[in-house]
Amino acid sequence: MAETKPYASSLEVKGIAIFSVEDEAKPYANIKNLVTHYYHIEDITQAAYEAKMVVVDNATNIIANMPIQGNEKVVVEVKDTFDNTYNYEYRIWTVANRLSADRKQVYTLGLVSPEGLANEGVRLVKSEKGKISEVVESLVSNLKSAKDYEFGDDEEAEQFGLLVKTDETKNSCKIIPHRQTVFSVIRSLQKRGIPKTKNNKKGTAGYLFYQTRKGFNFRSFDSLVSAGPIGEDFVYTMGKRDEESANKIQEIKYGDEINLMKKLREGAFKSVSCYFNINTGKYKESVYSMEEVWDEMEHLGSQTKLPKGAADLSQFPTRVLSSVINNEFWYNGTESASSDSKNDLKDYQPFYLQQSIGRAGLMFNQQITISLTGHLELCAGDCIELKVPNQQAEVLKEDGVTWDPENSGTFLIKRVTHQFHVTGNSVYTVMDLIRDSYGIQGSNSNVK
Repeated sequence: MAETKPYASSLEVKGIAIFSVEDEAKPYANIKNLVTHYYHIEDITQAAYEAKMVVVDNATNIIANMPIQGNEKVVVEVKDTFDNTYNYEYRIWTVANRLSADRKQVYTLGLVSPEGLANEGVRLVKSEKGKISEVVESLVSNLKSAKDYEFGDDEEAEQFGLLVKTDETKNSCKIIPHRQTVFSVIRSLQKRGIPKTKNNKKGTAGYLFYQTRKGFNFRSFDSLVSAGPIGEDFVYTMGKRDEESANKIQEIKYGDEINLMKKLREGAFKSVSCYFNINTGKYKESVYSMEEVWDEMEHLGSQTKLPKGAADLSQFPTRVLSSVINNEFWYNGTESASSDSKNDLKDYQPFYLQQSIGRAGLMFNQQITISLTGHLELCAGDCIELKVPNQQAEVLKEDGVTWDPENSGTFLIKRVTHQFHVTGNSVYTVMDLIRDSYGIQGSNSNVK
């Protein structure tokens, strides 16, 4: 069982309502007093948000009396120290780690968003065509459901909606799903999406599809990176950890920062795609090099040029891909697709598919995990500004540089876990941060 962190911030858990599958008009019970801890989890690599809840059932026996069979709705409402109210809705998908002794049961409820569970039962057969971003919005609408609820007499209880935030794509597609789930079809579209850009930039292929408490997101890597940090800077202070600042990082861990072998095997720096075009009956090869597209990407760090080490590895292909290409997928006109026009996006399918793989791998160049007081406003996909102290000896520092020039700067939140200590009315936040390049924007990086 988890323990309360000394740096957790206070909150009020107003209610944890569980609804019977047979009657969702009103809550079956408020199980707030039975829950000790619960964890809300969002991740940009996962289509749906998840949660888990530790329940200590002392003679109530909800599992048998309700009974809990799966697909029950659970709604959580909390209020932070600033009187901001946050609402979360889930469906039960599993009961795990159940232990019974002395008329008391302890178990963990596995929770997932309503759409995450609904996705497993929705099989698509209807064709879709249009811009990829528009197709994604249409596909997600298949998961829409009414989500109204209330806690007692609280008339201001938030109504959940299915919000979809998308970055417009400049390429179109035509698809015919073969009884696939919504999420599986969208995953196939992620690698093919090319964001619409300004200033005549080519754009970097590759999208992410994920869900936060605010709704679904179909976002390009470049869009997330260029959004900039939200809120105030998050600061890590060496030595004593106290609660002087709500934005003070209490724990920091560094993950795998350099994994060249993995990137080489993925073809992140350079790859060759061998493909057969079923429309023309021709075999072709396409070469992708990160060095040629680095300047077209948005970056979180200060490196304006591809570091020499990576540039050297971009001189030879480290992965060979093979695929079958169908121009019809990229075309939504009434006539058959053609490969005659060299200016048509469909003729660059192999290049953009390779580019999306390289871009995704690049985002994990630097990985950091931080823990701090509860910040419920933060969601997966947000960017934050991180400040890490310069551990260089004072006599060696140039111009009195306070912050680490390479490890500080803007990071993207890959995964956020809000860890609620319900019985203690407290919460703290753990975030897995990633970025594609080192350094603080506007400064000179030592990585050349």
